[in-house]
Amino acid sequence: MRIEIDHAAYERKVRKLSEASLRYIIKDAGEAIKANPDGPKAGYYADEINYCASELNKHLCYATLHSLFKKYIFLFSCSKELNLFQCHN
Repeated sequence: MRIEIDHAAYERKVRKLSEASLRYIIKDAGEAIKANPDGPKAGYYADEINYCASELNKHLCYATLHSLFKKYIFLFSCSKELNLFQCHN
């Protein structure tokens, strides 16, 4: 008998996890599949990997965007102080 994942509940659960937790689950579920690829929980573990990898990707994208935004704000504030933006009427 195959064990199914509650997709909506699991997706909500992974949103709250840290990057370290997501990486651990991906590694652990991958090892479980490797150990027993035809086991009743193999599909469940594959779904775990999918949801955690997707959420990890969001974490990394948000971190990159946040970093770029901070650099933009810094550059904008520096250029404003140095009067690099001049308005011509």
